[in-house]
Amino acid sequence: MYQTILFDFDDTLVETKKNKRPAFIEAAKRFYNFELTHEEMNRYWGVPFPTVMQRVFGDRGFEVEEATKNYMSLEDEFPVTLFPDTISVLEHLVRHNIRLGVLTSTSFSVVEMQMKRLGMFSYFEKIQGADETTVHKPDPAVFEPSLQHFGSERILYIGDTPHDETASIGAGLDFMGIHRAETPHPFINPMRVLTSLRELLESCC
Repeated sequence: MYQTILFDFDDTLVETKKNKRPAFIEAAKRFYNFELTHEEMNRYWGVPFPTVMQRVFGDRGFEVEEATKNYMSLEDEFPVTLFPDTISVLEHLVRHNIRLGVLTSTSFSVVEMQMKRLGMFSYFEKIQGADETTVHKPDPAVFEPSLQHFGSERILYIGDTPHDETASIGAGLDFMGIHRAETPHPFINPMRVLTSLRELLESCC
């Protein structure tokens, strides 16, 4: 039984890539009149949100703060969506007095907005965004703020990428991968590979 479970956010708790990659492409076209390809976005996906904004817009000479506001204005057109079992699993964990947190490469303000819209913000004791540290996954040091908050108890991290696995195991956490695609999973040595969050309940409570 775990006392604390931390989650990655994008494509772990919410479905992001299929919704947000088109949002970047639309922002580039609508506000800056250039064509951004899916292939370019695939190269950037998974790095911290501020870095994506810098590479997509800043490196082309556009002001990043303005570009971020323009991109965020498309939230209602390209919203992230909950996986079907996300809320029910979070509710179950909270009922069993498991402390919950999120550690994500997305900026806190973005995650906060999306979580509140989806009605999931209140489930989490701590939400650590990309702007809380100067290091990022796969560097294990990214977990330091969350570990300081939750203490030395046994912690499980759930994520969907090899960077999630490398960082969490390096920080001394247990790791379970979640893999929703038909292709072989990308993990090296996870405790378990989940295909849905519901499967998590079989292992922890």
